[in-house]
Amino acid sequence: MREETLDLADPVAIDTLLAKLERLDVLVHNAAYFPLTTFAEIDPALLQRTLAVNLGALFWLTQGALPLFRRQGGGCVLATSSVTGPRVAYPGLSHYAASKAGVNGFIRNAALELAQFNATAWNRGWCAPRPWATSAIPG
Repeated sequence: MREETLDLADPVAIDTLLAKLERLDVLVHNAAYFPLTTFAEIDPALLQRTLAVNLGALFWLTQGALPLFRRQGGGCVLATSSVTGPRVAYPGLSHYAASKAGVNGFIRNAALELAQFNATAWNRGWCAPRPWATSAIPG
């Protein structure tokens, strides 16, 4: 297993990371950027960063994993999404909800396209010990 730290909002950093790999069996995108900010106060920079980390990184990581999956005959993408957006609304998280709804749609479509390479894509939804019990949203 390999752990890497990088700015997921930076597609060049993602490409640099993937270029180092000789094999990739499971790609896990478990990132979330969601500073509590009311809809009225969200500015373009905050929305762009939220979308880049929560959705864009998953897209670029998955696309970048394709050559590895093709070469090795398969692989798996596991994305952690959220109940925020598709099932739950929470004040101050409209930007986050939009990004995670995008994750849900992307994974469904990516699963169809990855199948031709013997690869799979899964969405684990909410992965907290108790719903709403996180450092960002006290339970």
